[in-house]
Parts: sequence; C-alpha cells; structure tokens
Amino acid sequence: MEQACQHVRMHPITKEYLEVEAEPYVKEYTLCQVLGNNDGQGQLLLGYKKRGFGADLWNGFGGKVEKGETVEEAMVRELEEECGLRATEWDARGSIVFTYKKSEKIMLVHHFVVTGFEGEEVETEEMRPQWFDLENIPYKHMWTDDEFWLHEVLGGKAVEGRFDYDESKTVIETFDVKFREPGAPANEACLWGQAQN
Repeated sequence: MEQACQHVRMHPITKEYLEVEAEPYVKEYTLCQVLGNNDGQGQLLLGYKKRGFGADLWNGFGGKVEKGETVEEAMVRELEEECGLRATEWDARGSIVFTYKKSEKIMLVHHFVVTGFEGEEVETEEMRPQWFDLENIPYKHMWTDDEFWLHEVLGGKAVEGRFDYDESKTVIETFDVKFREPGAPANEACLWGQAQN
C-alpha cells in the first residue's frame, strides 16, 4: 500500500474544534511493533487488548510516558509490562498525533520498531500476545488508522501524521500522514495541522 501525505488543511487543535470547555493538552505515549521470523517468514507480534482504551482490538505494545522517562525508556518498560519481552534493538519511526471529539487530551504517540528482544512473550492482565505473518495482519480488528501507516513503517519508513477521530473513537473525520526515511527531518506540519494544499 502506497500512501502519501494527504496535504489537507487540518484544523488547528482548539477547544472549539474538539468541542470541549477546557484547553487541550498534550500527553505523550509510545507504541512499538515487534518484528520476528519463523522459518524465513517475517512476523509481527500484536497484543489483543483485554481491557481499557482500545479493548477488543489487536495493537502494538505501548502506553504513557511517565514523568522523568525518555520515550525510549517508556517503550522498553511498556513492552515488558504488557507481554514480558525486553527490547534490546529498536529504531525510532516517527510520531502520530491523535485527537478525539469531546476529549481535551491530545495523544502524541512515538513509534518504534523492535527487531531484537529477550525473553518469551506471555499473556498479561492487559494483553494477549500473538504472532501474525506479515501478509496476514488483522487490520479489520485493529484501530482504523493502522491501515494508513503500519505497512509503510514495517517496510522501513518513518511516519509523521495526525488522525482526528469522532466522539465514538472509531470513525476518522480527517487525517494527514507523510512518510520519510528514518533519520530524515520530521514533517511537523503533518503533526500539528499546518500542511499546505
């Protein structure tokens, strides 16, 4: 799947746009995709979310960046907490901003691809891990936005983007996404809605 930056004029993230009374604020998160290999077949480890935000969907592993943590430290910690693996090798693969109508929280999610790890995956109270062949990723049972960026990130690209969801947190109202080579300058316009037509 080839996907370029959508180059739409994203609305500034204001309390009026999000339909909230308080001023919007940014909370940082991490999300990592764990790559493996089974007899030459590339695989992706996903977790079935058993509770909380994103319940009943397959997803990568991640969560909130705690006070005093770097995003890398948060990624390593969250992966181990959610499925028992400890990341030893990874690449940063950009960031995506998520907004949701009726919520003042703006989620800034830092993305990683993990290619080295220690331990064995285990089911936890929050996640049930399962390996999927790269040709059989269960997009129909994942967050709607994953189809727009995950394939490119797994293929080696970094991403910058923004997805604005409706109040149900299932329908994307508008989005902007761009891919680049890892290490190339980030496209802040795709994150904060300053892309030009």
